[in-house]
Amino acid sequence: MLTKKETFLTAYLALLPCAVAAFAVMALRQSVLTAATLSLGTAMALWVLGIFSSAEPEQLGRALVDAVVLEMLVGFVVFPGILFVEATTRNGGLDALIRSVESLSLAPPRAVILIAVGIGVMMESLTGYGVSMFVTIPLLLKVVDRTRTIFLALIGMSLMTWGALSISALLGAQLAELPSTDFAAAILTTSGPVAATLPMLCLLFVQAVNRRDVIYALLAGFVLVVGIASTSRWVGVEVAGVGGGLAVIILSFAFA
Repeated sequence: MLTKKETFLTAYLALLPCAVAAFAVMALRQSVLTAATLSLGTAMALWVLGIFSSAEPEQLGRALVDAVVLEMLVGFVVFPGILFVEATTRNGGLDALIRSVESLSLAPPRAVILIAVGIGVMMESLTGYGVSMFVTIPLLLKVVDRTRTIFLALIGMSLMTWGALSISALLGAQLAELPSTDFAAAILTTSGPVAATLPMLCLLFVQAVNRRDVIYALLAGFVLVVGIASTSRWVGVEVAGVGGGLAVIILSFAFA
């Protein structure tokens, strides 16, 4: 029987391959291929050391099958998303969206909230895995500089629990025999406060923010959570981010 301290240590070790990949890219400035190789090596070392269970050769075969299935799932989500973005961009859809946002004549703080928390969250929930950045980055570059654009685009990708990754979470809930309503409520309890703070976080990367902008950001956070909760309750967790993003877009139009 593992102690509480040993349980936490084991959980942290499970995240070690991901931490190695992130450290290699962000701190060591290595390529994605190098980071993935280092992450794989870390995972293999944990397997050889028998951290979670005794190392058995047949485990490698099951891991390979799981990896292939995972890659196929990611491909089925990412490829149609990129295809959709490319098709609409070549047909002038992105330019039309840029003109639509500009026609609202929103102040920069409200414009970045619309793009990152409205359009970004909605697109990321529809596609997932960062495809929304193909849309949000060109929009954000019209408002802020390149460095701020990167941070703001990442904010729009932060609600993964109500996007493409929620599908795998739903599968895990079913395997654990957890009712979908309880699962949706648990996600809202843990991630809802994060969603509510996203508009305020956007203001950190915009200049000339006044008190009205802060009040607007608080209202946008409330609207985002209400949209997410309503869609999660009446439609499903996997598209809740779409409802939240649309709610922020409607709010932006109302105040334009």
